Amino acid sequence: MIKERNIKIADDMKNTIKELTLMLMYLTSWKEKVLGMEYLRTWKGYDFDILNELTD
Repeated sequence: MIKERNIKIADDMKNTIKELTLMLMYLTSWKEKVLGMEYLRTWKGYDFDILNELTD
């Protein structure tokens, strides 16, 4: 019972951290035009796939 509760808490924390990271990435992003196409960029070091997930 305690182990299941700890796993639930850990999963909740992981999801919260992911959501906060997504918000930070989105709020610090900008648009750039390259070769006539517009791209959403964020600071280096972030996983760009996570930013795409938030945009979707």
